[in-house]
Amino acid sequence: MKQLRILDCRFSILNSELGQWRAQSEIQIQKPKIDLRSRRGLAELLSTLVALPLLLLVIAFILYFGRALYAKAAIEDAAAVGARWAGTSLGGQQGCRQARESMAKVFQGYYIDPAGATVSVRPVTLWGRGTRALVDVRYNVSQRRVPILGPLLGDVTVKTQYSVPIDTFNNRYDYGWLPCN
Repeated sequence: MKQLRILDCRFSILNSELGQWRAQSEIQIQKPKIDLRSRRGLAELLSTLVALPLLLLVIAFILYFGRALYAKAAIEDAAAVGARWAGTSLGGQQGCRQARESMAKVFQGYYIDPAGATVSVRPVTLWGRGTRALVDVRYNVSQRRVPILGPLLGDVTVKTQYSVPIDTFNNRYDYGWLPCN
């Protein structure tokens, strides 16, 4: 099917002496000229074929590293909260339990499954006044849903450590606490 371009279209209605209406029209039709030497369309096609995969790759990088950074921020927050609870509790076992419970609530606030996190709450030396409570958290971020890079690069494990001094005047145990389970 050939495309036609209408260049000029005039239509006029004339009144004759006999009171009859006459129609007169002029239409000029010209076929489009095709310049076979023009490469503008080819350049647009090639730029689209190159730019689209690059754009998709950039979006995949943003998704891949964004998920890992989000999980890193979440476990850092959870470790800080857990260390504060462990350092201000009255005893070692109670401090461990409070730290784990508070970290689970922080994970839930970030919409991260607390069961997927590996948490360790321990003293730097022996539990007791003036020593430091150390919290280690590891979380495996599943990247299978990320297009392109997820299957290629695999899952990411993010980890963090946080320590706070155990409150000197608040806890009740001078001789060290039992280790956390």
